[in-house]
Amino acid sequence: MCRGRGEFLPGAGLAGIWVQPGRTLDNGEQQKWVLVLKQNGSDLTGTLKSLDYGVELKGTATGTHFELFAAWQPGTPYFTGDLVNGELHGLERGRRPVTAKAGTAADDIPTVSYIDPPALKTVPDNGLAKTPPMGWNSWNLFAGKIDDQTVRTMADAMVSSGMRDAGYVYVNIDDTWEGVRDAQGNLQSNHKFPDMKALADYVHSKGLKLGIYSGPGPRTCAGYPASYGHEEQDAKTWAAWGVDYLKYDWCSARNIYKNDALQPVYQKMGAALEATGDRWSTASASTGGAKWRSGARQWAAICGAPPETFATPGTA
Repeated sequence: MCRGRGEFLPGAGLAGIWVQPGRTLDNGEQQKWVLVLKQNGSDLTGTLKSLDYGVELKGTATGTHFELFAAWQPGTPYFTGDLVNGELHGLERGRRPVTAKAGTAADDIPTVSYIDPPALKTVPDNGLAKTPPMGWNSWNLFAGKIDDQTVRTMADAMVSSGMRDAGYVYVNIDDTWEGVRDAQGNLQSNHKFPDMKALADYVHSKGLKLGIYSGPGPRTCAGYPASYGHEEQDAKTWAAWGVDYLKYDWCSARNIYKNDALQPVYQKMGAALEATGDRWSTASASTGGAKWRSGARQWAAICGAPPETFATPGTA
């Protein structure tokens, strides 16, 4: 059966809104997995959503068993499972176990509005970032456990070990620093970083530079708020904090844009950084190719375009 304006309930079989809560992020948001299914006989259609991705699915049901497929991988089930005692029990992409309970429309995750990428512009080479900026990034060692004190400790170690004097001058905070956006849309840091400006001042006092992390999609790789639709706003925030470097990770943007939009989408953030009047170094991360490059020339290398394609303010 169904009620309201197309809201399907599990009483009709597999149709309905199915929810599995996830972990609570450091900014207080709770991750969740939501599957919205419609059923017409044995045919199933629906959308699988989380805070950082969404996938359109089609498939079939045989009794209480089901198989759902994504358009980009029609030969391999994206999600398979069974309806057991009013719950969906299954595997996402053959490896992630899911136990989802019946939810309501209030549990659904809003669809992200599409923002057209800007036209690709030819920007003269600004002569910056002629060599890759060198330094330290928090992810490989600390991942989501990075915090203010750890960054200060690493800055001290960069100096005492001689790394700074050898040219390794960047101390870069990777993902999970993000808080939530305020009523004006300004992104705050979470409780692990109580004062980003004070942290930047400390790093600068050591003769080092501070880097930060975001992405062009609505969410970062770890599920935190990213810069989609807030490029200029975020660039101004980071500039006010005294940030010198940005790592910009494609991640959830691949769920919105095709790969050929990568260049203009990244250029949009480059222009926002340049508009702050500061001199930035930048790095791009492509989740598709897992290749890393830094600065205007390095962005060109990852995206297969001449260096002048990218408006990337920066300094080595």
